[in-house]
Formats: sequence, C-alpha cells, structure tokens
Amino acid sequence: MVWTLYTGTGTGGGGGSTTDHFAPKYIVGNVLAGDPAIPQAFPFRYIPDPGDGTGITLALSEAAIVPGDIWVRAGTYTKAVGQTRFVVPPNTRVWGAGEECTIIVGNATDNCIWECGDETELAWMTVRRPAAQGLVGTMVINAKGHPTAIHHVQVDASLVNPRGAGAMTAGILYSRGGLPFDFLWNELNNVKITGPVIAPGAGEQDPLLMFACIRGELAGDGTIALVNVNGVECIHGDAGLVSLGDTVLPQQGCSFSCGRLLITQPRTVGIYADFAPFFTSAGQSVVLMEGDDASVQTGVWLRNAFQYELGSTLVINVGGGPALKSAVIIDSPAGAPGGLPTRCNVHECTFIGWGGDDDGTPIPVVIFGQGADLIVGAKMVNCNVDSFGAWPPIRLGVGCSNSIVSLNVGSGGGTPDVLGIGNELAHNIWA
Repeated sequence: MVWTLYTGTGTGGGGGSTTDHFAPKYIVGNVLAGDPAIPQAFPFRYIPDPGDGTGITLALSEAAIVPGDIWVRAGTYTKAVGQTRFVVPPNTRVWGAGEECTIIVGNATDNCIWECGDETELAWMTVRRPAAQGLVGTMVINAKGHPTAIHHVQVDASLVNPRGAGAMTAGILYSRGGLPFDFLWNELNNVKITGPVIAPGAGEQDPLLMFACIRGELAGDGTIALVNVNGVECIHGDAGLVSLGDTVLPQQGCSFSCGRLLITQPRTVGIYADFAPFFTSAGQSVVLMEGDDASVQTGVWLRNAFQYELGSTLVINVGGGPALKSAVIIDSPAGAPGGLPTRCNVHECTFIGWGGDDDGTPIPVVIFGQGADLIVGAKMVNCNVDSFGAWPPIRLGVGCSNSIVSLNVGSGGGTPDVLGIGNELAHNIWA
C-alpha cells in the first residue's frame, strides 16, 4: 500500500505544531439507512450516499487521484441503473462495516460489481448479484490487480444466470499476476462464495462455461496470477474452483495454493485445473459431492501441467449409492505444456464413496492417466481409500511410468490396476 503524507497544523495536545497523517480517509455513509452526515476534519472526508452507490463511485474517483482508505458504513447500497462496476483504483483499500452490515447489490447494467486494481484490498461486506442481469461482465468480483487482498467478504451469486445470454461463469475471477516478475501473491482469506443452485443432471460439462465460485484464467499480458486461498467456503454452482491456462505456451495460467478450502455441493466438479502451472492443496481441504448425480464428472480433476500437489484433502461422495465416478483424475490427454509430462503428488488424502462398475468395467477411485496419458513419477502416499464396493482403489494407466503407490490403506475391497511400466506398489493394505 502506498500512503500519502499530509503535514498540517496540529491543534491537539501531546505534539508539536504539525501533525502527520496517513492517506485521506474517505467515509461513505448510507443516507437511506439513517447515517448521520457528520462533518469530518481533513484528511477525513465524508461522502453521503443515497443508497444507490453513487457516493461509493465518488469516493473511488477521488481515491484514484489521491490514494487512501474508503470506509463504507452500514446499509444496503443497490447500484443505480446504468451504473457500471465499482473500480478500486491502485493503492486503495475498501472496507465495509461488516459482512452482515454493509451490503452491495448489483444491477443489470454490469454483472461485475467490484473490479480490484493493483495493490488493493476489499473487505468486510456482502456482495450480492440480483436475478436481473446484463450482457457485460461474467464475474461478480474481478480481481485483476497485482496483487489484491479480499477477506471477510460474502459473495452471494445464488440468483445469477449461469446459462444463455448474460451468463455468469465466476464468483471471483483471477487473471493478471505475479509471475514472472515479482512473485507477489493475491490473498483470498475468510471468504464465503455462494453460487447458483443447479438442478440435478443440469450441470455444465464445459470448463469454459461452468459457473465456478473461484476461477483462474489467462491474463493476456504474459503474467500468471498466484492466489493464496485460506479459510474459504464455496457452495453450489457447477464447480468450486476452475483454473484454465494456455494450451500453446508452457505453464501460462493462474495457480492456486489452497488451505482450509471447503467446496460443498458443486454440480459437476469440485476442483478442475488444466494447463495451469501448478495447483497445491496444502491441507484441511474438503470437497463434498453428490457423486451419483449424472452431472458429476469427478471430485478433483487435474490435467496438463508439470506438477500438481494434492495433500490433506477429503473428497467425499455424499450421494445415495456408488458414485460410478472417480474421486480424483490426474491426466494429460493433450500433452503437458512444453512437452513435459504431468507429475503429481497425492498424499494424506481420504476418498470416500467413489468408484463403481460401469457395464462390467471397474471404475477406480483414483486414476493416474487415462489410456496413454503421459504421467511420469506420480506418487500416492499415506492415503485412505474407502468405497462402496470392490473397485480398484487406484489405476496407473498405460502411459503412467516410474510412479510409486505406497503406505496406503483402504476398505471395501479391490486391488490396484497397474497398466504402466516401471511403477511400484509397496506397503499397501487394501482390505
């Protein structure tokens, strides 16, 4: 954060003839909610808002000239018709009065409500998309700055239209980022994102069109976004987290490092990453799926990248019977970026209620490589694999080589399928 130093004549005690202040504080009060318009001494600036977001827009415009803090007081701010997204200028932070107190409601002019620039922060509010939508913007929050911090925010996209004209594909979208220049990370902490409730069997299968609570895409300027996700809950939608990279240039796409990530009731897939440089689930992540729904593809699907890490992740099928799906698929059907094979480490994970039998063909709980997918040096260590039947706990495909499966336990029966060459199975107990 860049601060502007103000030096003025001090009138209070305990100091000399001058007082140093940080950057200006823009205070937005909701007149509709009865906010008192109390005059503020410089560098504090009070801006009344009639409840339609025009006061917030004014504060943002002034902060674009002189960066500072914007405090949005309690009340509901329903954006006026014709008003475009709130753009947080560089070196500015916007704080509400609390997630239950400051509520920002969008309009049908621009589906995006907040766009965060470089070195910005958004916190302590609820951001809500109404059912009425426009044709501009496919995300609720566009975190396009480098870096951004979003915390203690509730994103309510339960009424969005994930299909057809004006379709929405993201609760929060990340693109531009810290690689290859300075390795700065975006921070997404203590955030709850609620997507639309999608009927069983109606989930979107195309990752480009899925409504993902969190989405990563190419920036278009040669940079790669890095996002640290911690204490985040994703509910409903087609997917919890989707990250898509460049299919031509190697390792170009958004990368996520996740800890304490809860994804519950996505209709198609919990986590999907393709051509992203890397994905890391560092611990205490949970994916809850209805695996017996025809829309469900898998719990976690990681594709086409040089390295993936899946650790301390619980992937559960909460459906009423055998999933007839795999909990985790790691593959490389198009060849990894730059010709590199996909590598992965799966460790300290638990997979419950997955696998099945499709027309006599056993469906394994975990798949390393489908068909001739090139998977090299993959590892599955210290995992618990429980299924409803005697399905293979893991399959190493014909293109999977020099991989290790060890120190795992399981119940429900089944023996691993080992189709590749040079793979090792050791110290496993498949009850």
